[in-house]
Amino acid sequence: MQDSISYYQEQLATYKAEVSKIYKQLTALSTARLILFIGTVIGVYFTFNNWHIALGFGLVGVIAFLYLLSKHTALKSEHSLKKALVSINEEELKIGSGDFFHRKEGQEFQDPQHNYALDIDLFGRGSFFQFVDRTATKIGALALSNVLKANDISNIEKRQEAIQELSSKSEWRQYFQATADLIKVETKPDQIVKWLHKHQSFLPKALKRLPLVFAIGSLLLLVLGITKVISIEFFGYWLLVGLALTGKYLKKINDLAANTDKIRDTFRQYAHLLHAIETESFTSELLQEKQKKFS
Repeated sequence: MQDSISYYQEQLATYKAEVSKIYKQLTALSTARLILFIGTVIGVYFTFNNWHIALGFGLVGVIAFLYLLSKHTALKSEHSLKKALVSINEEELKIGSGDFFHRKEGQEFQDPQHNYALDIDLFGRGSFFQFVDRTATKIGALALSNVLKANDISNIEKRQEAIQELSSKSEWRQYFQATADLIKVETKPDQIVKWLHKHQSFLPKALKRLPLVFAIGSLLLLVLGITKVISIEFFGYWLLVGLALTGKYLKKINDLAANTDKIRDTFRQYAHLLHAIETESFTSELLQEKQKKFS
C-alpha cells in the first residue's frame, strides 16, 4: 500500500504544479486579449480617416484576438483535465487511508432478493462497491453493479489478465477517469440509442436531391437576374417556393434539429473516451476484444 500512496502523492504534486502553471498561462492570455482589444480600438480610432489603414488594423486585431481566444479555450480544457486529475489522486489518497465512506454507496443497485448481495455488504455504507467504484457515469456504475451481482465465473483468467494489464497503466486509467469526470450531458446515452432506433425519415425519397437542384436553380436565376437576362423578380418568386416547401416540414425539421443538437453534444464529449480506448495498445485478449468493438 505504501508504494501506491507514494505514487499518488507524486502524481498529486505533479498535477498541482501543472494546474498552477496553466492558470498563470490562462491569466496571461486573458491579459493579452484585453490589451489587444484596447490596442485595436485605439489603432482604428486614430486611423479612421484613412480607411485602408483602419481596416488593416481591424482585420489584424480580429485575427489575433480569435487566435488568442482559441489558445485560451484549448488551455482551459487542459486546465479542467489537470484539476480533475488532482481530484482523482486526492481521492485515492483518502481511500488508501481508509477514508472512503463519503463515496457513492450504490444503494440504488441493492436487491433484497439477491443471493449474496446483503450477506457480503456488496452495496451500502462501507460496502465493497463503495470501496472499488471508480466509475464517472451512471451507465458505468450500473455496469459495475451488474458485474458484481452476476456471479459469473466464466473467463476468470481472461478478466484477471485484463485487470493485471490495466493495473500497469496507471496514467492511462487516470486520464480516462478524468475525461469521464468532465462529461456533463443533458441527454443520457441510452435515450439517444432509443431515439436513433425509433427515428424515421419524414422526407419523401423524391426530395433527397431537391436541395442540390434548388441550390443550382437559385444560383442560375440569380446570375440571370443580375445580368438582366430575366427579371430579378423571378429569383424572389423562386425563394418563396423554397420557403413554402420548407414550411411544410418546418416543425419536424425543428424537432430533428433539437434532438441532433443534444446528440452532437453527447457524442462530442464521449468521443474523447472512445479516442482514448482506440489509440491505446492492449495485449490482453479481453481488452483487445473490447477495443475491436469500439473500432
